[in-house]
Amino acid sequence: MPRLHFSRERRQQLETRSDDLVEHALDVHDEFHASSRPAAGSRWQLVRQKRSLSIYRERGKRHESEAGDGRKRARVILCSGVVPGTIADMLNGTYADSTESLRIGLSLLTDQFLDGSMLHVFERNALSSAVVFSGIKWVALKTPSSAALIHDRDVLSYQRIGRIVDRRSRVFVYLVAQSVDLPEFPANRQRNLERATISMCYLFRQVQTAWVGCFSLGSASLGGALPRSIGELIAAERMLAVGNFLRVAHAKAFSALMTASADRLPSSSAVCDVCMSLPKVLDGPHKLCMGCRRKVCKKCRETRTVFRLVLRTRRPDKETFCSQCVAQVTSSASRRGSTPPPVESASRRGRQPSSTGAMESPASETSETSEMDSDAWLPPAPELPADLGGLASFVAGARQPQPQQQWNQRELDYLADLLRDSGLHGQAKSGSRQPHSNTSSSSHSAAPDDSLSPAAAREPDEEADASPRKDKYFTIDELD
Repeated sequence: MPRLHFSRERRQQLETRSDDLVEHALDVHDEFHASSRPAAGSRWQLVRQKRSLSIYRERGKRHESEAGDGRKRARVILCSGVVPGTIADMLNGTYADSTESLRIGLSLLTDQFLDGSMLHVFERNALSSAVVFSGIKWVALKTPSSAALIHDRDVLSYQRIGRIVDRRSRVFVYLVAQSVDLPEFPANRQRNLERATISMCYLFRQVQTAWVGCFSLGSASLGGALPRSIGELIAAERMLAVGNFLRVAHAKAFSALMTASADRLPSSSAVCDVCMSLPKVLDGPHKLCMGCRRKVCKKCRETRTVFRLVLRTRRPDKETFCSQCVAQVTSSASRRGSTPPPVESASRRGRQPSSTGAMESPASETSETSEMDSDAWLPPAPELPADLGGLASFVAGARQPQPQQQWNQRELDYLADLLRDSGLHGQAKSGSRQPHSNTSSSSHSAAPDDSLSPAAAREPDEEADASPRKDKYFTIDELD
């Protein structure tokens, strides 16, 4: 692939579009969570719910979703809810600054990943920085269809990851993915690949010690012969998979443990170094923990995914770890307030970050496109943890009139239903609850006549009333 060179003006245009997308997402976030009770004519219509996440789409008339040339625009989708983990997990799970780390991370997120490449890197900084990463990425994904006329899709996008503080002093981690057009990479030039466009913004906020509030807003247009409804379904499923960022973060943490103990001599003990038990005939011999290099029995070990791919299958690899190393990685309390460094790939070592807009992109890496093992567009989202006490505390606190914990009441009712099924409903039930229809169901169908206006389309009077960007949110550096 050709190398890219960006002028300062060209880069500024990308950053301005990213700032506008973050600002608009914050506006919609505040408006959505200020809603006390769903009404018949509310702006957002509930489409689907999956575990602790909910998908909505904006109501509107059919003609509002058509562009000036008569083509239908992609509808705006909103995803809101909570997932287990910390904002450090979300940062580490979304971070990829090389072709190698991009391919490994997407292989962990979806079974439909075909190929990807890091085309250009503007910034790569520590995970505690205001702007953690910004660059141009190319990704090819398999479409959820076996029809011969339905081609796979590729996306060329500018992505930026960072931290912001809104005017209520709430800290957010954001991820912006905005499609770009580059003459060096024209659309639909590769065989059986058709260019899709996306415009998405993810916002993450720590709402409890082990729970992160998630808010996503955006749209995706797959174009071609693929029906728009399928494109909307794919966009919704991608938003519902935000919990899988935790899977990527855990894989990086397990790989970091392996790297830290690589020079340590393996244990030669004849008994399990955790429970001191002797090997049993039915359980087989003790195995080596790749995190601490100790011998562990079958009862004291687990198989976990690490941040690398199997060379033959190009699928995520797995290794054996003892129960203590697993607890060290998966315990959110042990990582509270800390930001683990990203796992460095071989292509990243020795390269210094650049702050100039004319930085050359890393050399392209070639690899064979891997075959997918599943027909599902995305793997199932991670199951909720067995201990839901933190979620119950969040729901109880969010029902109180506290600006820091303001949350959409309809979602709080849905989360209370989840807690009631787990036996924690009494702890989360704080304040009155009004009955509503179908909020506890796992799936909702939307009326086919409802359409959405694009996220970028705003009325002139709304723009006039909007607060200036400097009053809407601040970067971490501006507060120092």
